Amino acid sequence: MKNAFDRLIDGLVQDYGVPPFSEKTHDDEVYCFTFENNISIKVYQDDTRWVYFLAELGTCPDLKKEALTELLSLNQFSVRKPFLTLGINEENIGVLHTRVPLIEVDNVEMRRIFENTVKTASGIKKQFNFQNKELSNG
Repeated sequence: MKNAFDRLIDGLVQDYGVPPFSEKTHDDEVYCFTFENNISIKVYQDDTRWVYFLAELGTCPDLKKEALTELLSLNQFSVRKPFLTLGINEENIGVLHTRVPLIEVDNVEMRRIFENTVKTASGIKKQFNFQNKELSNG
């Protein structure tokens, strides 16, 4: 029986025209959606039934103290919206991350969170001039 997370993934695949993913082999599958502006969003559920949304923004060549301070200010907590964490990963790629407990949201609410993450990531990428991750030739 499919849970709200499975229904979210099915709906995103259908609505965004993504080729269907292979059959789910374990509960913590990672699903990746990439958009025209080269923002990729990974969506996954862990074994404690939290759903994670991780957007990769690209590299930011102009990381200065002022930019980092402004990025930090975007990490403001709000009870009405999921808590978004913004940072840089080990590959120097900007990432926007949030998570929600599956027990507290249905697939409609998770869809809203997914779309809000895409919108927020796009705005941050544009505002801070994040560059698309260069693909290695190999």
